[in-house]
Amino acid sequence: SANPNPAVFQNSKGEELTGATYWEHAGGVLEVAQQVTADAITKYPNVNVVYGDNVSNGLGALAAYEAAGRGLAEDGVPLTEIIASTDASSGELIKLADPTCSLKYALGMQPQTFAYAQVDMIMELINGTLDNDTYVERTTPDCYFNFYKDSVQDMQDWFNTQYNPATPLDLAAEIAK
Repeated sequence: SANPNPAVFQNSKGEELTGATYWEHAGGVLEVAQQVTADAITKYPNVNVVYGDNVSNGLGALAAYEAAGRGLAEDGVPLTEIIASTDASSGELIKLADPTCSLKYALGMQPQTFAYAQVDMIMELINGTLDNDTYVERTTPDCYFNFYKDSVQDMQDWFNTQYNPATPLDLAAEIAK
């Protein structure tokens, strides 16, 4: 839903920035994300910072911007909006690494890291080194990828390690298509 009242944000320099906020929920369905974003572009064409809270919402939003002739970058610099997403799937990393696309940030979920942490915790419960009746919180690190600091090779290596796909991702080849 749109907030007709401008919001005041503070950037890392402490400067106050005023801007409108617009929120939509697509339920993690790519086609729904594409449609609600297309509607948002029509209603609010000045929206220029977009965050998809999962792979489907991020890529769906990007697809809507691309369908509207937007979502583009030149030499890695977004022309009209910048898009961020969550999961760092192969589709997201391919778009993120492409210097002509405005998706430039992704939070990388780490299935391998999460699996190891969960198995370790289960084994601690089984071996009695962790009390089943005591609430325990374990932290696993997130990985943040961005076009400006991460190399194609680093993103590719991370993806192939974390997701262990049957066919390893070759980002350079995918971008060249």
